[in-house]
Amino acid sequence: MDSIKKLTIIRHTSVAIEKGLIYGRTDVPLSDTFQFEAKIIRNKLNSDFDKIYTSPSKRCVELSNLLWPKFPKTEDERIMELNFGTWEGKNWNDIDQTSEANYWFNDFINQPCPKGESYADLLNRVESFIHSIQQSPYKNIAIVCHGGSIRAFLSIINQRSPKEVFDQKINFGEVISLEISKSKTYEQFAAK
Repeated sequence: MDSIKKLTIIRHTSVAIEKGLIYGRTDVPLSDTFQFEAKIIRNKLNSDFDKIYTSPSKRCVELSNLLWPKFPKTEDERIMELNFGTWEGKNWNDIDQTSEANYWFNDFINQPCPKGESYADLLNRVESFIHSIQQSPYKNIAIVCHGGSIRAFLSIINQRSPKEVFDQKINFGEVISLEISKSKTYEQFAAK
């Protein structure tokens, strides 16, 4: 019989940054409401996990350490946010009229940010992560990561195009439950 793995995917809590800041790989401070938001997340978690993964980004590590202070966690770079390259730390308003930005906005799936990644790169990373957890012995897995990474999970596991899930709002602190099968093949859903 095929074994089902339950994934509980959690987006990190809100961050204390100026509106419009580009911070995919940049470590940014958590907001003053971090403890309150973490308590809300904790109340949504009703399972004992046998494995916990977190993005190495400070905002994810801090949340996972607060939620499971004594449980060992595995940091995995494959579930990090999109690398925005030279745009990291800039404001969208400062770059959105540039030719590089226009090129990226027209094909963000295949076009990498300057010295960064495309969304296809992020999909490839998450797809690799999914394949590795399929082969693991763990059945009930918690994952603390980012909005972009969560959209990649939704695209791959639910077989939805990246463009479909890109417009889906994923709030800070959102908890999403998904299931994967050990034997099912999950591949990127081709963007059309």
